[in-house]
Amino acid sequence: MIGEAVYMRATHPGSPFFVDSRSLMAHAEESWDPEPDCPIGWASNKSVVWTYMQPTACIMRTHGWKIHVTASLDNAQSVLEKVSKICISEHVMFKYLRDKQQYRSSNTKYAGRSSSGKFITIYPFSDEHLERLTLKLEEAIGGEPGPYILSDLRYNNGPIFFRYGAFVSIEMSDSVLVVVGLYNRMRSGDTLISVP
Repeated sequence: MIGEAVYMRATHPGSPFFVDSRSLMAHAEESWDPEPDCPIGWASNKSVVWTYMQPTACIMRTHGWKIHVTASLDNAQSVLEKVSKICISEHVMFKYLRDKQQYRSSNTKYAGRSSSGKFITIYPFSDEHLERLTLKLEEAIGGEPGPYILSDLRYNNGPIFFRYGAFVSIEMSDSVLVVVGLYNRMRSGDTLISVP
C-alpha cells in the first residue's frame, strides 16, 4: 500500500499521533450520573469504550439475538436508567457506552457503521427471554428518539433494535473453532454454531 511505511512510523508509541487506549480510561469525560448501581451478585467492568454489567452466576450463550438500544444525547441518561433497571430485574447481562464522550465518538460521521447508534447492548439468555425483555423495554422506552442502527432490525418506532450474532469471541486456532472462555464446552461436543 502506498504510504503504509509512513503511516506505520507515525502511529508507534512515542509518536505525536499515537494514543495508548489505556490513557483514555483515566480521562473519561462526563460519566453518566448516576451510573447504574452494581447490585450484590453482579459484576461491573469497564473497558475504554464500554461498561459491562453481568450477574456473577450468568451463563452466556455463544450466539443469539441481541437487543440494541439507541438514544439521543438528550435522553441517554433517562434511557440508561430505565433499561438498566429492567436488565437488573431480569438478571440479564448488558453493556453501555461508558461515558458521554464515547457516545459522541460512536455517533460521529467518522465512526464505524457497525457500531454507530448502539448505546446499550443486551444479551438475552433465550428467544423467549428476548420476547419478554422486548415487551418490557417497549413499555418503558418505546418511541424515545435516537439514531437508526443500520445493521439491525428496528422494533416498532424504536429505540429498540435486534441483530443475530456472536455473544462471545470465537476464534480460529489450527483449523479448530475455539470459543474464548468456553474451551471445555467445545471439547464436550456441544454445537457451537447453528443457523437460526
